[in-house]
Amino acid sequence: MQPAEPTVSEPPLLPLLEQVQIEGAEVLPEVLQTLEQIDISLGSLDLAALSLEPAPSAIPGISGAMSEASASVTAALDAL
Repeated sequence: MQPAEPTVSEPPLLPLLEQVQIEGAEVLPEVLQTLEQIDISLGSLDLAALSLEPAPSAIPGISGAMSEASASVTAALDAL
């Protein structure tokens, strides 16, 4: 004879699923608000990257202007 397996009483599944759905519905607005804030933050990071983009492209112009100014000063000093 085999020993009888102990029986485990399982809680009814439907009430547990209903409880999870209710908890999920209560949390959903907060999750959506957080996702919206993340989208806004990512959008501001995109704008920041765009606002910094022109600076490196202006460096050659700045370098050229400094070279011209240096040449002008050198010429003025040589003339003295």
